Amino acid sequence: MKKIRYCYYLALALVLGCLVACSDSGEELVPDTPTDGFCTLSIQIGASNNVETRAGDDDNALAHEFMHELCVFVVSDGVIEKKLVTTDGTATPADYALETGDAYEWRSNEFTLPSGEKTIYAFANWSTVAEGREDGAWKEIIDKEEGEALSDANLNFVIDDPASQIQLEEEDDMKFIPMSVKQTLNLAVSQTARIELIRLVGRVNVTVTNNKVSNLAVTSFSMKSFADKVPLMGGGFIGTGESITYSGEYNTESDWALLVGGNSDKSFHFYINETESDQPFNIALVADEKNYSATTTTTNIPRNNILPLNLKISESDLDLVVTVYINSIGSYPVNVITSNNLTSAATYNVTVPEGASFQVTGTVAGMTEGDGACVLSYYGAADGTNIQIDETDPSWAHVASLSGLTGDNITPLTVSYQVNGAERASCRLNVTTEPLKDLDEYIQTTGLYLRSWCAAPRWYEPINLMIEQ
Repeated sequence: MKKIRYCYYLALALVLGCLVACSDSGEELVPDTPTDGFCTLSIQIGASNNVETRAGDDDNALAHEFMHELCVFVVSDGVIEKKLVTTDGTATPADYALETGDAYEWRSNEFTLPSGEKTIYAFANWSTVAEGREDGAWKEIIDKEEGEALSDANLNFVIDDPASQIQLEEEDDMKFIPMSVKQTLNLAVSQTARIELIRLVGRVNVTVTNNKVSNLAVTSFSMKSFADKVPLMGGGFIGTGESITYSGEYNTESDWALLVGGNSDKSFHFYINETESDQPFNIALVADEKNYSATTTTTNIPRNNILPLNLKISESDLDLVVTVYINSIGSYPVNVITSNNLTSAATYNVTVPEGASFQVTGTVAGMTEGDGACVLSYYGAADGTNIQIDETDPSWAHVASLSGLTGDNITPLTVSYQVNGAERASCRLNVTTEPLKDLDEYIQTTGLYLRSWCAAPRWYEPINLMIEQ
């Protein structure tokens, strides 16, 4: 009888235990406390800003910009305690995504390690670069096994021109973006470590804006003064060995072409090495058999960042930039386009909000920006009803705060580009006014056009192209 009662209570305890377990499902799990000095660890890893984020949430990421191959080391006191490779876990959305570089997240299986301070080194897509193939310095790191030594000193070397070795267009011979990261961890309780890989390169997004009425054929593009090498690791690693120079250059292929319709734009992109410099980048472009050149305002392109550029080509040799200033918002560039009337090639149109001030600046083919200044005046019978030109600095004007403005409120201005008081070029600028929109519809710029791969889009850096004489 006692035995039966004992079995009854045991069964009851098991049932109650199951009920408690079921009631707790869905609640956040409390990390286990270490048992006999050991903890359970798993690793969740992805490209920067994509840990716990679906790939569709990253508007800036392109296909194949994620993980293809992965190697993770967990190091304690300079010795590798655990080595993980791609086959030691599962990828998201599925393992086959690794084949095409589209695995944006990878999770390891659980494993047990002694508790304490750990350093995690993670690497992806090393086979793209020479140092990651065969007997290169990076490949020597990847080939290390558990029990071997690994520290920062082993990783302080440079990778030769990784950007030029990336190839994501050829399906049969893809070369994916190399990535690396170092992260420290205090393994005091069982947990999941979340690691974000950092791409060794940056990306330049180029938009060619054709402000002409006719089509534009761009047949060549180059951009130079990039770093020719990058340190394997970011965040303070300088990369010993060969010194880094700024001789890197991107050139389109000989058969490359970009056809841009009138008053429209088209875009392309390319990868560049992380560059920290105090010199701008030089741009050369051939469009409609004319040679154009320009320099950027940006001098630095950190790894894992995108630099958007807008190259504008106009009908006239006088290229205008109109910058609008709104109180509490700051400044932002507005689009300046040519008239659709082929007989008025030197006529430009721009729309600015009421109550705002704006400044007109420009460049003339064959001259450097800043050589001259724009002087505004009223065209024909126009007056200062809607647009008031500043008397002290006539490159500035103010839009009156008017009610009920429509697109028909056009004030034509004459823009005279002058150097030392002498006019070098002139054009007509039709200014259309509109009611002030909600403040969040205007984008503030502070001169920082760079953004990380997953950051919200910002204004492109406008580049004024000049015809080379």
